[in-house]
Amino acid sequence: MKKSINIADFVKNNPQKGNLVQFKIEPVPNSCCCSHHLPEFWEAVNDKISPQGPIEHEGAAILNIENEQVILEQHEGGPEIKAFLISLAAAAVYDLVKWLLLRSINAVQKNNNYKTKGC
Repeated sequence: MKKSINIADFVKNNPQKGNLVQFKIEPVPNSCCCSHHLPEFWEAVNDKISPQGPIEHEGAAILNIENEQVILEQHEGGPEIKAFLISLAAAAVYDLVKWLLLRSINAVQKNNNYKTKGC
């Protein structure tokens, strides 16, 4: 698994030519949401995307969702999704974004010592 994925290569190599959409989820401003600080959240993410994952620390994975490729990246600020949306797969991507948002908020709320800025 690549540690990072070049978005230009992803766009060039993606056979589907839809609208590129990016979602960045930042559950806590100015805090770190990487796997070192929110391990339970990223373990849940890896369970959800299995066997297409795992996403290692500050890494990324290319997911196949209803015949479309989606990049899911782990950033210090939270998860980021990049996807071409050309069909009904947009609903599946929406469901993934919603799941990530709710899980990240719950993980931050459960972590009482969450005051870290950066890694």
